[in-house]
Amino acid sequence: MNLIKSKLSCISIFSGLILSGCISLAPDFSDMSQTYQTVLEKYQNNNLLLNIMRSSKNMPLSFLEIPSVVGTGNINETAGIMAFLYAVTPGIPGANYFNPSVSMSLGKSFNFTQSSLENAEFQKAFISNISIETMTAFTKDHISKELLYTLVIDRFEVTSPTGQRVVAYNNPSASTYNEFQKQLRGLIDGGLTTEIVTKVISIGPTLSSKELANSMLLNYLSSKDKVKATLAEISKDGKKTYQFQEQISTARFCFSTQEYKNIVIEKFGENMLCSGLNLKKSDKEQVVINKELQTKAALLIQLRSPRDIFDYLGQVANKEIQPNPEHVYVRGRKQKANGEFENYGEYPLLVIEKNSKAKPIAIVSYDGETYSIPDQKDTYSNLTFNLLSQFFNLAKVPGSVPPSPAVLVR
Repeated sequence: MNLIKSKLSCISIFSGLILSGCISLAPDFSDMSQTYQTVLEKYQNNNLLLNIMRSSKNMPLSFLEIPSVVGTGNINETAGIMAFLYAVTPGIPGANYFNPSVSMSLGKSFNFTQSSLENAEFQKAFISNISIETMTAFTKDHISKELLYTLVIDRFEVTSPTGQRVVAYNNPSASTYNEFQKQLRGLIDGGLTTEIVTKVISIGPTLSSKELANSMLLNYLSSKDKVKATLAEISKDGKKTYQFQEQISTARFCFSTQEYKNIVIEKFGENMLCSGLNLKKSDKEQVVINKELQTKAALLIQLRSPRDIFDYLGQVANKEIQPNPEHVYVRGRKQKANGEFENYGEYPLLVIEKNSKAKPIAIVSYDGETYSIPDQKDTYSNLTFNLLSQFFNLAKVPGSVPPSPAVLVR
């Protein structure tokens, strides 16, 4: 009788373990979204690298985008302790034993769509040149100006006051690339930068008080931006008149250093000085300018499109995957973890390796080879990839990313 009670007690204990050991967890949204973001980051980085390698081989570029997650994620976990009663010799006390077992299952799944960017809306923005206004937005202290300009500037033409013209192409595969880098560094050292200039322009003719009360004119004024459109009072021939004016902001290249402003005046004229510089009369008197020669001086800077940046980085990659790799170096000061900047130095703009085992920030297989961008601190690879991603995302204008899937991945 005691033996039977003992067996029943054991069975009861293990039954309790089975019931209490089973666990069912509801989907954790934070965990699922974090996993999705990590996967999406790798997806985008690999997509950019893949198209750099396509460009290095002069192949067509092709981009896929994940517009949204259309399915649901789920997590199911089950942990159970089950006991099986074995009888070695039936009827003999102590010949029976229990064999407990533990089981656990975990599952995660995502349903998402991939859409192709092979459409006219995306291509129009993708092949359009980056504006100076956009370039100005990227001019930050932590970004090397030489890195930014090397990525964005396609070429520049410098015409001296004597009419001598120098055209420097930003092509690392060309024999004249060293000349471009030399000229670019000279312009940067001279204070080349960009600025936003606000100009006030007149809208229409001057108006009298009677003309100002015209209903059609008032309707026109109501359609304008009231912050930009203003009404100025002007005295003309002793009479009070009125003039509609509008503020327009434009971006331009200019030189901002006090140290080289006399050289800038001599080579390009005082109009190439940034508006923040205070130009004194003594500064102009120190520079002997031949007005006739001065009209010949010019600086023309041609900017790239996002498509051109991929072509440029494809040329960089082509030099780096050769048996004797060559890097493109840019000057700059890298920012430390404490916010301070290192001394000026030269760092590789982007490092791409073939069949590398180093930890990558992006890795793809293409044309039978594996290419990766190693996560190295002594390069500008991370920042270059960051800028490339932002310029690429600017091409995703409304309507360029189709909501309907091209490929369904489960």
